[in-house]
This record gives sequence, C-alpha cells and structure tokens, in this order.
Amino acid sequence: MEKIKRRFDDIDFENTGEIDYDEFLEDVGEPRSPFVDAVFSLVDINGNGLLDFSEYVRIFCIYCTYSKEEILQFVYNCFDADGSGTIDEEEFQLLAVTVNKASPMFPGNFQQALEEFDTNGDGLIDIDEFRILDRRYPMVLFPAFRLQDKLQKGSLSTSRWRDILRCRELRRVYNEYRKQHAGQMPPISMKSKLLTKFCFCWFVHPHRWYL
Repeated sequence: MEKIKRRFDDIDFENTGEIDYDEFLEDVGEPRSPFVDAVFSLVDINGNGLLDFSEYVRIFCIYCTYSKEEILQFVYNCFDADGSGTIDEEEFQLLAVTVNKASPMFPGNFQQALEEFDTNGDGLIDIDEFRILDRRYPMVLFPAFRLQDKLQKGSLSTSRWRDILRCRELRRVYNEYRKQHAGQMPPISMKSKLLTKFCFCWFVHPHRWYL
C-alpha cells in the first residue's frame, strides 16, 4: 500500500487527492480507449473521470487479479451492450474496433469473421464461441491482457502480483477443503510434520500463512 501510495502521490503532484484517467494511463504507458474507460467504470461509480486513492487502489486490486478467463468474461460482458448473454454483429464490430483501436487482427470483413466464429449458425456469438475467437486470433484481444501486464508492472511488479494470485488460489483450495471436511485443515506431509516438531525455530508450518 505504501508503494502504491507513493506512486499515486507522484502522479498527483498538485496534491488535489485525485487524478484523471489520462494521468493514470500516461503513468502506466497505456493509450486511452473506450475499453479502458470500461475498466475505470468498475471503480469510478459517479463517472466524474477522476480517481481518488481508494479508487486508484481498487483498479489494481480488481484488474490485476483477474485470471485469463475472467478477463475474457469481462471483455465479453463489456460489449454485450443489451445484456442478452450473446454478442450480435453490431456489438462484435464495436468490440473488435474498440479493443484493438480500429485494427482487428482477423482476415476479411466483420460479417465473415462473425460467421467464422458463430459455430452454431444463430448469427450471435456466445461465450464459448468467444473463447474460440481468442484461441484462433489472440491478437484481437491482446490489448486487454496487455493492460493487465502494464497495471501489474505499474504498481507492485508482475512477480508480486503472481505471488498474490497464487496465495488467493491456495486460500480458495483451503476454504473448499475445510467446507468439505468439517473445518479441518488439509493434511501435511510427514516431512513437514517432522520439521515442525524438531526444527520449529526455523521451519515455517505450511498452514501458518493461512491461519
């Protein structure tokens, strides 16, 4: 938090307690786009185009911790404008142009692309077909993943966020195990048991981080 606060204060050199979107993006080296604005809308509830420190922190805490699947789902939801659960041709065209700044990375026109990904022929793209799009033409959605990379590097570092995500996943696994085993902790290896008993002065118990 101290590291992120120092960075925020460097951007907010006038000490107003707020920064605007463009200042934020200039700091992390990411261009402004409607897609990026959608990311800001996650935290800028009043839509005034300014981020105070708590909103600034939330941007990182939300987008930096998304898995690849969660980023795909987020992009999909952003452009499912009518909330139908599918993307039509108009929404698909807007997605491709917006995310890649008018440079879609697939051949032909939008109608041909839509037909290529619309495997069930209903004229719409569902989330499974959207995943096929990403696998076949990863550069179409690359800016969404690049944004996460720049946000991670522009706050705590990629390796630190990787550690945070690893701990989050471990905590999920532990919580799931405890739900299914009347609150008991997962078993530890015999080696860990021996080290805990005889080398407690330097060995850290595997469950200590969780407790």
